[in-house]
Amino acid sequence: SNGPIIASAGDRTVDWKLLERSFELNPQWKKDLTYQQAYLRQLDYLINEKLFAQAAQESGLLKDPKLVGYLKFIEEKELVKELYRLEVASLVEISEREYQEAYQKLKKQVKFDYIRSSSPERAEKYAAELKLRPLDEIQLLAPEEDSKGTTLLIAFGELRPELEDKVFSLQQGEISAPIPIDEGYMVVKVVDGRTDLFMSELDFAEKKNKIQKVVFDRKAGVVSNAYIKELMSDKNLTLNPEVFYALSLEFSKVIKNKLSDEPLPIFLSDAELAQTRHDLIDLLPQTLITFRDGEMTVGEFLQELSYMPPDLRPNLKMAPQLKDAIGVIVRNKYLAKEARKKNLDKNEQVKWEVQVQSDEILARYWLQQKSEQFTVTPEEILLFKQSENYQKYQRMKNDEPADELLQNLLLKQKISQQKILLADSLKLKYDVKIETARLTTKLKNADEIIDHNPIPLIVRELYY
Repeated sequence: SNGPIIASAGDRTVDWKLLERSFELNPQWKKDLTYQQAYLRQLDYLINEKLFAQAAQESGLLKDPKLVGYLKFIEEKELVKELYRLEVASLVEISEREYQEAYQKLKKQVKFDYIRSSSPERAEKYAAELKLRPLDEIQLLAPEEDSKGTTLLIAFGELRPELEDKVFSLQQGEISAPIPIDEGYMVVKVVDGRTDLFMSELDFAEKKNKIQKVVFDRKAGVVSNAYIKELMSDKNLTLNPEVFYALSLEFSKVIKNKLSDEPLPIFLSDAELAQTRHDLIDLLPQTLITFRDGEMTVGEFLQELSYMPPDLRPNLKMAPQLKDAIGVIVRNKYLAKEARKKNLDKNEQVKWEVQVQSDEILARYWLQQKSEQFTVTPEEILLFKQSENYQKYQRMKNDEPADELLQNLLLKQKISQQKILLADSLKLKYDVKIETARLTTKLKNADEIIDHNPIPLIVRELYY
């Protein structure tokens, strides 16, 4: 249940589920407010968003091709997620025995030497050599294809299941036979390990959430792979090699390596996507992939990427990543089609989620267009430099800020003031109603003062 309706704005509503989620993940409040005041501030933010979304619709923005593509992506994403819940997640069960077995593994950590090879014959030779000499004395037989190294201490859930089962069953100093993995084969020698002997019902209860996630994801992966394999078995996906490698080469040149200290990097920016389209103008009409029901050109593939929110775009810098991404985009089209066959587009939670995310995008898109009308003149910068506010700003910065910084600051102030004016004008146009009594009944601590600021969060949805 989404809980009671807390407010309405025109033909949109804000229910308790949306308000609570927004309060935690996109906070607009600060400390020293009561919880009632903080929730009302968050509610005002959501009401304004709903008003901006309706203004966007009325202004004809739904005729904008890029916005339409964006909204279509959101709908298909939610359809695929609901299909996953129906066809995969609902079939996964974890027994108490599986919980206990995973708990035993969770108490153990291992460190191991490894040699990875694409050849089973070379892997056998590496296993024999590991029995005779240390890893650093072993020469790779095919350095361009094989690799070796030593891990840090690895815990349960940090390795692929097929590798973890073998590694965690080895004793210290023991060497495995070649283990099949996605990239070929791996030979492993356990060189260190730790076992936490403390076990209790309370400790088990505390670890159960982590266990549940690891075991569920693994079991769901098996069910999901089987479902997708059956769905896609007769779709005959075939890449056009010449076009694929030309696109792959361009991406490898255009896509910059993102800074490692970015917690959630955007793998493919709008600018990089536009540059790729510009550089490959002659390649855009060429067929990139064919499948049973049609084909997708380079231009259509780039268009699909442009419809994705930047933080949901896949990493495409390496050829194998690009190959996977092309297949995933085609696969997701089939999954969305399958979801519609099952009438999941009429599912209430799917409709709710699509509406929430669509309103966010509509509001942001409309405000962005409004903000593009604003500029800051040199005269305005000069006036600001002569004001008392500038002296305060200068003291905060401890130096003379550049005019470009001041221009951005003044532009943000203009846009912020304009948002308030736009919201106030729309509240006169659309009927807005707040159910304060309903909100109060949902808050157990309505009059309690909040003694902390919101914890800064970077939230990214995982969808691929």
